[in-house]
Amino acid sequence: MKAKTAKAKAAVKKVAAPKKAGVPPSMSTEEKYQTRFLSERRMVYVAGAVLAAAAAACYANSLANGFVFDDHELLARPMLRRLAALPGLLFESYRPLRDVSYAIDFAVWGNQPFGFHLTNVLIHAANTLLVFGLARQVTREYVYAGIASLLFALHPMQPDSVSYVAGRRDLLFAFFYLAGFHFYLAYRRHTAMRGGAGYRKRRAVLLYMSFAAAWLLGLMSKEMAVTLPLFIFAWSFCEAWDNTASSWARRFGKALRSAIARDKWLYMALSIAAPAFAAYSVFISKGSVRARGLEFSYWGGGFYSNMLTAIRVHAWYLKQLVFPTPVVQYFGAFDVSTAFDARVAVALLAVSCVLAMGFALLTWDKRLSFAVFSYFLLLLPVSQIIPHHELLADHYLYLPLMSFGVFIAVLAERLSRRGKVLKLVTVSAALVLVSVLAALTFGRNRVYKDDLSLWTAAYAEAPKSTRAVFNLAGQYAQSYPAKAADLYERCIVLDPSYVAAYLNLAALYQTKEKGRRVEELVQQGLALPESVIIGVEGNDPLRFRAGLTTALALAKSAQGDHYAAEQLLLQAIDIYPFLTEPYDLLANRYHRTDRAKEIAILRKEVEANPSALQAAQYLAQRLLEDKRNDEAEAYLTEIVAKWPNDFFANFQLAKINQSRNDCAQAMKYLIKAQSEAEAPDDVKTVELTLKGLAQQCK
Repeated sequence: MKAKTAKAKAAVKKVAAPKKAGVPPSMSTEEKYQTRFLSERRMVYVAGAVLAAAAAACYANSLANGFVFDDHELLARPMLRRLAALPGLLFESYRPLRDVSYAIDFAVWGNQPFGFHLTNVLIHAANTLLVFGLARQVTREYVYAGIASLLFALHPMQPDSVSYVAGRRDLLFAFFYLAGFHFYLAYRRHTAMRGGAGYRKRRAVLLYMSFAAAWLLGLMSKEMAVTLPLFIFAWSFCEAWDNTASSWARRFGKALRSAIARDKWLYMALSIAAPAFAAYSVFISKGSVRARGLEFSYWGGGFYSNMLTAIRVHAWYLKQLVFPTPVVQYFGAFDVSTAFDARVAVALLAVSCVLAMGFALLTWDKRLSFAVFSYFLLLLPVSQIIPHHELLADHYLYLPLMSFGVFIAVLAERLSRRGKVLKLVTVSAALVLVSVLAALTFGRNRVYKDDLSLWTAAYAEAPKSTRAVFNLAGQYAQSYPAKAADLYERCIVLDPSYVAAYLNLAALYQTKEKGRRVEELVQQGLALPESVIIGVEGNDPLRFRAGLTTALALAKSAQGDHYAAEQLLLQAIDIYPFLTEPYDLLANRYHRTDRAKEIAILRKEVEANPSALQAAQYLAQRLLEDKRNDEAEAYLTEIVAKWPNDFFANFQLAKINQSRNDCAQAMKYLIKAQSEAEAPDDVKTVELTLKGLAQQCK
């Protein structure tokens, strides 16, 4: 008995006073807590530094990339070159926060692509840390949270957002989305604490306001941020799941009621704000060219075919998670399903199984269920419920890859519980996977080096993509015109309704023999039935016929029949007055032969296309050359009203007012022109004009 008692005392002593590494037994409880807290903080800093460094290192070779594809158009806007235009960007831009970030880059780096790419890499590294913080909330383990973060940071689908300056939209929206969710979790933790009611209330209000502000900034970066309240709902629903309830239906109902009750005011606000934001994005900001008023141009021509295709797209995304094959551009490479077929059946089965797995896993590990639910919720805005001009894109997976990373990390953690050997194998396999993905990503970054490398890769990845074929042809047009012509012809074979391919081919084929070849292709195109012309893209038949008539005019001109070419261009304008090419070709023709006709055709273009800035500038310039200042002034004033930052219009208005000795008006326009001047010659010209005006107006 005594022996038993002695053994029991020894056991109690052993349990009551375990030795902890780095914590001397003489420390007080508070000192021990502080030591553990500091040790935990150091671990967080070290892990964060390693993860951020890994993300930055993987994209280091993207810093040498140039501007490609959409970068050129996005960054060409003059208002991005002036920090003074920042307030205007916030109200005039489609994605204002993205554009503000570009303006800051211009202010810091000028026109150097290096700085823009560096900003992308830094934001991506910050997002990696935010994913790490969220993964720690889920796994409670540094190792597995690190695995989730690395899968997010280094997955080969990410370069479409990180290595491409136009991908800034995805990086910024993800940053504010994740930051907003962290603020929300902090708000919940704070409201659950006891004591200090006044302080807690103020702190809770501050955290909730921070959450709302982050969400708003996310929406100003990209529309996909609208799902944040649903993301929160998925978190609350999974957290509230209780396996002790008698039936699955009761558990579901209880979790649903709990999740709604926790943030009912947020969901009530969402029910009002979400439709309003969707209406603003679609109908006011024109976020989708497939939405014209209340009419939607669905993929395949109807809602049924649109949804069949969307299901296949979701299955494709699931495949990309586990077997990534990035594609630069899917335009024309992913065919639309107009009827239920085997591919749709397989896709529906795959998507349904993953969703069903999400619900089934609630009883085993609800963290895995959250990963599944959050993944699909993040993709909801691009699921073609409201059809978007881009059917699918690699960059849509940027933030959903966070959910995939969390799923793999939780699964690895569950497997590791079964023993040290299995833990070693699981962690080692995860690290090998991460290393392979990092190598693939590092190589993928160079695809975005320049436009030639981009479209060469796009053509190799999707040889049936009309956009890839067309843009690669454009890269060869100057250096290898024969190769460009072959690609334009291939583009027409792939899509006989691709108007731009006919026009560019006609511009290349400027010999009699080649002109006859263009004429042959155009006649075949004009014979197409209207259903083929409209196609899945919803092309305008009138625009198509006007474009082909313009191409035919170029072919006639190449064959020496200039009168027929002129008549065809006039006919193209009558068919579709909004196509700019026939106006430009006629204006160029008349510039050499008949100034009155040139001015008349430019007037007609400006009347038909009020947004045609270049046509209005050309018209004003021609009128000024003919000393018709009053007529030119009317057009220049219209330009300034629509484009207040236009250098040409402001400078010319200054010169007109200077000629009238109207010093005040001349100075006003000249100062504006000076603020907009970018080219060295323009800057010098304005300076000289300012000096002359100062002398004139003494």
